[in-house]
Amino acid sequence: PRTTDHDNNSWSSCVRIVDAANAETLCVEEIKNNERVVSITHAYFTKADEVLLVVGSAKNFVLQPRDCDGGMIRCYRYKRGSSNGETNGKSGGSKTITGLELVHETVCEGAPFAMRNFEGKLLVGVDDVLRMYDFGKKKLLRKSECAQKFPSFINSIRCSGDRFFVTDACESVFFVKFIREEECSMHIFADDVAPRYVTAMLPLDRD
Repeated sequence: PRTTDHDNNSWSSCVRIVDAANAETLCVEEIKNNERVVSITHAYFTKADEVLLVVGSAKNFVLQPRDCDGGMIRCYRYKRGSSNGETNGKSGGSKTITGLELVHETVCEGAPFAMRNFEGKLLVGVDDVLRMYDFGKKKLLRKSECAQKFPSFINSIRCSGDRFFVTDACESVFFVKFIREEECSMHIFADDVAPRYVTAMLPLDRD
């Protein structure tokens, strides 16, 4: 995403698919309506039985003080071309990517800064809320939400079994327990002893 020198609240974003072998652009998907792309990931959804490209964006995003008019989570399917020029909408295979097909959009109340695939579903950090979505025909379906909110906003999520490592941008790392037996509930059970600004996080082991 980019903004102009004269208006820090004007955004122009796109999703560009590049062939890593020759640095050739295969397709470009413009994100309009003054939305800033804030996250992107691949996610396998059990209900859809395919891997989709998921893009999170924030509308009318303001850097300082941080604010936006809600967010959007878009699910895309890769369109692939065959040797005879035909296209196949199902993601997968080794055919050349020719474009992106929008599957559906899901509106959320805040910016989805962090996303992570988890057991056929999608974990999303929507501002200060950790939420789990499942695939639906017209949009993503909200399945579960962490019982506690985070201090600032979630900027990274990692998974290890039924344990989630979640970072808050201003308050370091939180450990979240996923309990399937309690209707897929999520609870914070540990956090860092000192607040730290976090830019990146990678768990090296479970404990």
